[in-house]
Amino acid sequence: MGDALKIFVVFNCSLDFSDCIEIFGIIVNFFLAIWIVRTIQNKLNNKRVLKDHFISEIKELRIEYNDYIKNCYAGNLIPQDTLRWFKLINIKTIHLMGEISNLYKVNCPELNSFHNDLRDIITNAPEYSTNFRRNNPVAFSSITKRQIDLIQLTHYGLFNKLIRLVNDAD
Repeated sequence: MGDALKIFVVFNCSLDFSDCIEIFGIIVNFFLAIWIVRTIQNKLNNKRVLKDHFISEIKELRIEYNDYIKNCYAGNLIPQDTLRWFKLINIKTIHLMGEISNLYKVNCPELNSFHNDLRDIITNAPEYSTNFRRNNPVAFSSITKRQIDLIQLTHYGLFNKLIRLVNDAD
C-alpha cells in the first residue's frame, strides 16, 4: 500500500491539475462502466431465467396433455375425474398464457382450440357417456381414438411454436 502511495505522490508532483482531472475521470468512467455492465448482465440473466421458467411450464403442460391422452388410449380414464382435469388444466393454461401475454405480447389461440377440441371429443364420445354415471374406466373405440389422433396431428407443433415465440420475444 505504501508503494502505491509513493507512486501516486511521484506522479502527483509531476502532473498538472488538468492531468489529475483526466485521471480522475478515467477512474470514474472505469467504475461506471463496471456498474453498467453488471446491471445490464443482471437484467439479461433475470429475463433469461424468467423465459426459461415459462418454457418449462409450457413443457410441463405438454407432458400433462400427453399423459392424459396416453390414459385415454390405455383405458384408464375415469369419467368424473375428466371434467375436473379439464377445469384444472384450463385454469393453469389461462394463468400461464395470461402471464406470457402480459410480459412478452405472445398470444397462441391454437392452445385454447386444442384444449376445447380434445375436451369435446372425449366428453361427447358415446363410451364416455355410458360410463359416466357408473364412473367406470372408459375404453374408447377406434373411431374416438382416430379423432384424438387427428386433433394431435392438427396441433402437433403447437407447444414447440409457443416455446419458440416465448424464446424469441424481447
